[in-house]
Amino acid sequence: MTVEQIREHYEKHYHPNHAVLVIVGDFTTSKTLQTVKEIFGKIPPSQQLPSFPPSPVFQSSSSPIILREPGGRKLLQVIYSIPNLHHPDIPTLGVMDYILTGGKNSHLYQTLVSSGLVTDLSARVVSLRQGGWYDLSVIPAPDQDLQTVYSAVEGAITKLVQTGIKNKDIERAKRQIMASVIFNRQDITSQAMQLANDQLIANDYKYTEKYLEGISRVNTTQVIDITKKYLTKSAVIGFFVPDQNTSNSSYQTPGVKTEEFLEQVPLEHLNSGEQEVSDAEVIKYLPSSNNSEIPIVGAIIPQKLKLNNGLKVLLLADRSTPTITVAGYIQGGKEFDQAQKAGLASLVADSLMNGTARQSMAVIAENLDSRGASLDFTAFREGVRLLGKSLREDLPILLHTVADVVKNSNFPVKELEISRQKAINKLQLDLQDADEVANRKFIQALYPSNHPLHIFPTLESIQKISREDTLNFRQIYYRPDNMVLAIVGDFELARVKSLLEMEFANWRVDGKAPAVQYPQVARKKRGLQINYPLPGKLQPVTYMGNLGVKRQDLRFYSALVLNEILTGDTVSGRLSSRIRDELGLTYRIYSNFQGGKNSGTFIIEMQTSSQHTQQAIFKTREILQDIYQTGVTNGEVAAAKHSLISNYNLSLAKLEELTTRILMNEFFGFEQMELQTFPSKIQKVTRDQVNQLARQILNPDQLTVVTAGDIKSLSQ
Repeated sequence: MTVEQIREHYEKHYHPNHAVLVIVGDFTTSKTLQTVKEIFGKIPPSQQLPSFPPSPVFQSSSSPIILREPGGRKLLQVIYSIPNLHHPDIPTLGVMDYILTGGKNSHLYQTLVSSGLVTDLSARVVSLRQGGWYDLSVIPAPDQDLQTVYSAVEGAITKLVQTGIKNKDIERAKRQIMASVIFNRQDITSQAMQLANDQLIANDYKYTEKYLEGISRVNTTQVIDITKKYLTKSAVIGFFVPDQNTSNSSYQTPGVKTEEFLEQVPLEHLNSGEQEVSDAEVIKYLPSSNNSEIPIVGAIIPQKLKLNNGLKVLLLADRSTPTITVAGYIQGGKEFDQAQKAGLASLVADSLMNGTARQSMAVIAENLDSRGASLDFTAFREGVRLLGKSLREDLPILLHTVADVVKNSNFPVKELEISRQKAINKLQLDLQDADEVANRKFIQALYPSNHPLHIFPTLESIQKISREDTLNFRQIYYRPDNMVLAIVGDFELARVKSLLEMEFANWRVDGKAPAVQYPQVARKKRGLQINYPLPGKLQPVTYMGNLGVKRQDLRFYSALVLNEILTGDTVSGRLSSRIRDELGLTYRIYSNFQGGKNSGTFIIEMQTSSQHTQQAIFKTREILQDIYQTGVTNGEVAAAKHSLISNYNLSLAKLEELTTRILMNEFFGFEQMELQTFPSKIQKVTRDQVNQLARQILNPDQLTVVTAGDIKSLSQ
């Protein structure tokens, strides 16, 4: 693509009468409209009305399209043609989608996944101005061929049409859709995006409300008729067949070329010819940095409870939306995995909802799905995060489900095997993903084999996990004194306290909570470079980095400022502006200080074409060495702090992010005022502190560098 083509596209389409501006928040309407007129009113409109391409012609095929290339698992994809978003059938298609694939009690899940024929499936209705499609994706069990699975999908849909749908299935789907819309507009950003999307795509900013009205009128007969009309006719069928599985199941063996970097980047290469921007030029565009003028968030101070069994709970009432967000953190994460059965912590977390001593998986799913509520558990390195959402009236059900699964999950054999197969499928994909491979090898190169971060699952380790292992793991690590809950939303404080006592007070355990020992790790005096071969991956991913700082370390605030200077702002970050924008060496590049409770890691990640990988690494080293030797500027520090504080304050308007921050502040042992004092701690960071940290971490000669991709093309 040429610059002229891009300019032509811009000049044709980027005009005020082709655009929609949506503003949501705390403002004075008349003053804001005046500002909009002053800024945008001077831009001349286009003389041509927006033109739209003709409606696509749907071309079905009697035989599947077969794609063969390296990959980790088979995939079936079926595309059905549906009408444009204004067609009266669209609300019914939405209900049909939830009946077919909306949760563990959905028709296709019960028919295909529960039978063991399929390990996972998903679908979506894509409705646009000119037409649309229904996209169904299915991951077969390893021993099933794609044609058999497609025939089973067809049979399941035909059976639904023949046997009919129960009223409770219709009502469950409606509730899920209604709740989903409410959850998706909990914050002002989401509200603005919905309004803009409705206006741009449907030419009607009230489209979602009208869609929900249509949903409320859908009945069983309509769903059957719509299913028959659109899903029993011809479709486009796609088979993905891996023709070469290069995944390495014993992935923790090195088997890679490792070199020490012996040469320092020559200083003469540091002069890139860039025109320096003075500190004064940067600072004049920023608000005053006086502490008295720092934008401070309101008095968001959650109430803290601690039950007699050690369970900590933080409560924050928020009446802005009729929803509840429940987040939790359980110290039963991947750090407790042993190499021979690595993957156990994740398998336990993924299987908690599969059934308890009191409720089957189907009952748990029905209790949540019928109310449009959700609850998920995800294992991370230092803990397991739970995230639940419900409408305010359904909080008792949500809390009861949380309590039951963490206390009483019994990991039924059939469901455990389905979860195991999903874990294997994910691992097989990860081992073909350059990003995942580079990350894994980078962490294993940075931390020694006796360190908890070094351990990753293999196909063998997942297969070795028994049901008894999952029961024992939950019994040992899922404890009230190992758990923090944060509840934010529209609730009465006294009622929630009563619910917590009723559901959790009888949860008793003996002894002290287990802890894992993290060995001390010293920074490498000489860096390493590792190239890991992934044939056919012509866009390698590179990780560069070093040991960082823990979250509780006071230097972490300086680390955030330094990170913002590196790549935090995609326009002005040194790495992003130089490596990606000016030199065009990467598709993406970003950095991160991952601050945990027991470890900290600094990473730079980039994706490049094979021919640009080594040059991108070299130029990145130049920039890091410049900062390492000469430091950052006052202007960069001021801009970084302003960006961090502004983004932080905006993030607290999102209930899920607010809940997570409250939760993790407690996990890291911070005072409750951390929510308010975070901006001032950022503001107090000095240039000297940032430069001191850079000298400790950014030494180019001490970096570990890992590239995963097609090594043959890389060497060329």
